Amino acid sequence: MDKSLAMLAANWLEECTRKHDLCRPVDPAFRPTRLIQILGADKVKLILPAEEHSGPYVAFSHCWGGVEALKLRRHDLSRFRTGLGINELPASYQEAISICPSMNLYFIWIDSLCIIQDSDEDWEREAVNMKLVYGNASLNLCAATGSNCLEKSFTSREPFLFKPLELVSSWSNQEPQNFLLTFTDMFQEDVSESPLHARAWVYQEYYLSKRSLILGRGQMWWHCSEVLACEGHPNGMSDGLGTWQSGASSLKHNSDQEPLRNSGHISPYCSASGWVHRVKQYARTCLTKETDRAIAFSGVAQAFGESHNITEKYLAGLWRCHLLRDICWGVRFRCITRRRVGYRAPSWSWISLDGPFDLCPDIEQGPSVAFLERVWAHYGHQEKGIIALSKGGGLEVCGHLMGPRRVGAKGEPSYFEISADQPCGNIPDSREPWHKVLWDEHDSAEEPMVSYLDKLNLRCRGKPLVDGGCRETLRLKDAEGSFFYLPIHESGLVLYGLVLYQPTHQSGIFHRVGKWESNACLDKSDISSLRVVYPRQIVYII
Repeated sequence: MDKSLAMLAANWLEECTRKHDLCRPVDPAFRPTRLIQILGADKVKLILPAEEHSGPYVAFSHCWGGVEALKLRRHDLSRFRTGLGINELPASYQEAISICPSMNLYFIWIDSLCIIQDSDEDWEREAVNMKLVYGNASLNLCAATGSNCLEKSFTSREPFLFKPLELVSSWSNQEPQNFLLTFTDMFQEDVSESPLHARAWVYQEYYLSKRSLILGRGQMWWHCSEVLACEGHPNGMSDGLGTWQSGASSLKHNSDQEPLRNSGHISPYCSASGWVHRVKQYARTCLTKETDRAIAFSGVAQAFGESHNITEKYLAGLWRCHLLRDICWGVRFRCITRRRVGYRAPSWSWISLDGPFDLCPDIEQGPSVAFLERVWAHYGHQEKGIIALSKGGGLEVCGHLMGPRRVGAKGEPSYFEISADQPCGNIPDSREPWHKVLWDEHDSAEEPMVSYLDKLNLRCRGKPLVDGGCRETLRLKDAEGSFFYLPIHESGLVLYGLVLYQPTHQSGIFHRVGKWESNACLDKSDISSLRVVYPRQIVYII
């Protein structure tokens, strides 16, 4: 980085540190378990801040990219503590380390160098602390362009390409006017759509950080809780460039903070709407290890819960206060989606699924048709109420369970009936009834699949550890068990619910296998018939 860019970055940091109240770390004294100390232009070493002097630090965000590069292992601890030559590090790390001293920052946190990579225990302990690591860093440095850690972000650039073009009008019968010609989608193209922001872990890192310095393909960017700026607009975006700001603000935790944090009461709709937006953004990202899906989002959940004053439990990607709305998530049409053989989360959680999904539409929820009786859960790790790794869990829902149904000649279960002579209820002629099922799982040929946990040893419902279970997966058309429809809530003249599956050899337990929508039971007479034909009962979903 040349001197002019280094000076610009230092000015942004100084201005933010002195003047921006929203950008101050929650706990300035916090230090991660390990940091890399920059000893000069040629050497770094690993330190333990609890045992030796440290200072404000940078938290680095980058793409690993699946390449072989230096990383911390148990047998390397002594060598890392003694010191490493800069030339031993991947190119993106060298680039990041070279920038820090120009901002008077001499400590940096890099995940692959500060977490012991061949220790599951160390990784799990450190992974649940990402909210603290990134939330209390003096700066989040983002290598947005490199697709792996061997690539630098700043290569040859043409500064004139991102400088706004100044124009003076010369229209007849009008006074000359000054204009700036600029590319309003530059942030989206340079940052939001960069290789870095496709990473699920980085979504959390960027969201939690108070301020980020981004090394983009086109130019360098500054994004803190109060300002979005770049080389072309070093003093920040003007009102006329609001499209840049709108695309960037939703990526930062600051869009959730004020005035929510100081509000005594926040409407359930406000927090529900905000949560849907967060999960939708996260769902667009990718993971190298799908098993990280829950823990890579746990810091976002913790920060969101605090800023929205949510006091109820967070349950594997869902808040208890929004649970009956958000369990009606669905997969995207014609996408390959599967549940892993190994247990990751209950079937009612989107975390249980590998593949793209969406929560319910961002609209006001109407009346509930079902009621949540009880939730139990068991987790391997928990940080201040935010769950990282799920080991078991279930819902007891009181609702109108419609079924059983079995797979018919068409290769799928038939829809419900309200009564024998009126298959879809008492529907006016002006409204054609319709039903839609979105199956949770599909194979590479887009064929619907059904899976369930088998060989369970549920000691009792009060002790929710799923012990010794294994997942069985089969094609929908080959499923011999029973299917049920469970209405959950109404919204916008549409009834949303779950499709549940019960294998022939299990009783009293249901597995979510899909989402369904219908307009066939929304008249008062339909609801009355529903309650008579399918009385409320407790439905136990794992």
